[in-house]
Amino acid sequence: MGFAHPQKGLSLVTLSASLPADLAQAVAAARQSWGAAGATARLWKQDASLWTNSNESQWLGWLTIVEHQLTGVSRFKALAAEIAEDGFTHFVLLGMADQAYALKCLASPLENRPTHPNCWFWIPTDPAQIRALRAKIDLARTLFCVSSKSGTTIEPNIYLQYFHEETREIAGDCPGSISLR
Repeated sequence: MGFAHPQKGLSLVTLSASLPADLAQAVAAARQSWGAAGATARLWKQDASLWTNSNESQWLGWLTIVEHQLTGVSRFKALAAEIAEDGFTHFVLLGMADQAYALKCLASPLENRPTHPNCWFWIPTDPAQIRALRAKIDLARTLFCVSSKSGTTIEPNIYLQYFHEETREIAGDCPGSISLR
């Protein structure tokens, strides 16, 4: 199964799946029904009537996020230059699943450039992996970014608490720093 923007012909990702026979049959029927109703085109038009037509339209902005963000590429380049100029050698995104993957896609052109920080996109919840990341970065020169749609997702909040405390032990409280207490 691939996902693509119908007007742009842009293939974003290709996925494959293996399902039990009964579930595969149900998925095939749903795909056929979705296609027969022209639902994909309606989705790209942000047609909330695909659901209850109540307030779903306010949640469909993600469909145009690429076009929106491409208009501001210069802001991202300026931010990357500022981060490097300020002496940061690492950038760590503390998020889960789609937030981290989406930002990884955006940042991949900047990775492994000598003038830009090393990027880490953090998803695992295994304490050993968190300790391994901690051992690889210089906390005093690491910029952390917490990504959460709701602000209440437990994993990014735990990462924030952990790395905030670790950084405070090394760097102390800095002007403009936040308090988690």
